[in-house]
Amino acid sequence: MDDKPLDPTLERTSLKSPFAAGGADTSLDSATRGDAPHDPQEALPTPRASSPQRRWRRASLISLLLLAALFLIPSQNRAALQHALSFPTAAPTAPIQSGNDTFLWEHAVPWGRLLIDGKPGPALVGAPLSDDPAPQTHAPFRLPRGRHTLEYDAALFPTLRCSVSVPYSPDDTCPLGTEGVPPGPFRLARLLDLLATTNRLSTHERQALVATAQERLTALATGLPLGALMVGDHYRDATGKVTQASTALQLAAQFPLDNNPNRFGGSPCVTICAMTSVVDPVSTTDWILQVAVKLTWRYIPPSGETNLADGPAGEGDATSQTILLHARWSAGDWQIDPPTISAGQADPIICPTGAFYRTDLTLPDAAFDWTSGVSIPEQGCLFAGSVIDRTTGKPSGPLALVLYRAGVLLAINDQAHTWFPTLPIASLHERALANAMTTTNLG
Repeated sequence: MDDKPLDPTLERTSLKSPFAAGGADTSLDSATRGDAPHDPQEALPTPRASSPQRRWRRASLISLLLLAALFLIPSQNRAALQHALSFPTAAPTAPIQSGNDTFLWEHAVPWGRLLIDGKPGPALVGAPLSDDPAPQTHAPFRLPRGRHTLEYDAALFPTLRCSVSVPYSPDDTCPLGTEGVPPGPFRLARLLDLLATTNRLSTHERQALVATAQERLTALATGLPLGALMVGDHYRDATGKVTQASTALQLAAQFPLDNNPNRFGGSPCVTICAMTSVVDPVSTTDWILQVAVKLTWRYIPPSGETNLADGPAGEGDATSQTILLHARWSAGDWQIDPPTISAGQADPIICPTGAFYRTDLTLPDAAFDWTSGVSIPEQGCLFAGSVIDRTTGKPSGPLALVLYRAGVLLAINDQAHTWFPTLPIASLHERALANAMTTTNLG
């Protein structure tokens, strides 16, 4: 081979590949020329742009690899892997029906306190649907969605701890009332039973409450002026027979509490009970109780020795009257206010008892109405009855006067005797007691 110098006229061929990315100059001349500056970035390849096709191929490959791994692992671990790779499905949220988040209550006491999820709740005083001058105090309350812990704490009663859910859940533990909610805007609300009832008091505290109530009623009876039974006046003897006094006697009404277990239909509450309805009377300070009082009559001769200690209130089994008492627990003791007395009456027992026995005194062929009765000065109650004009709804014609006293209903005037001939005719003394009351007094 001849050693000939290169011909400077020969054409220099570029060694740059036509497939080089970015068109970087890779010719022998540019790589070896000493007179040109060298750029270090000039020889680095430029990253290729990711196309949708490349991304799809990459995702497909990953999926195939995962699928293959799923079938290669042991079957006992396969479910766990599938669960780990799956996304949780959102549980549907049940809608809250109207009223399902609303709560009423019964059997609360003014000194009780409600906690909801450990925080003070509304003041549950009295009955939530009562006619009260401050309805915001007794309005039903609402709870947000979810499960809530309730705690009702009141001195003298076991603490109630339970849970409720919104919407309702079968796992809820709070006791609900059995009487139901009356029709109206809150008919779908739940009625919480807070269980502050007299039968849940300790035996000692319940006996103390009954004793305090009896003391109040006894004081009311002994505060009435004594009556006088004159010779010829009527009363019922120990056998329940109507007889006339053969000697002068003093007359005194007595108001013992009724401990008959059948008085309230065999319910756990017998003598004294808490109000049970969401529309019962309410008080922001008092616990309103209903008590059964059985009227009896005591007859005392001039010698001072009791002739009859507990004469019956009327024919047959003596009836009881239910009245309301306002009680408070204060400074470790019970306090009870005197019962409310209707206008024109000296006590809440004698006239209502007389009205009970007077129920059958009606006229079969006419609309008939009786006044509620007015107390007479010497223990008793006078009623006036009349025919009612069906057009005007007002009394029409003469009045029949009937006196209830010493367990007997008596015809005071001729009209009463004409309409109700089975009634005993009042003595002169009994007529004088009744005639001392004017028509205005009768109301």
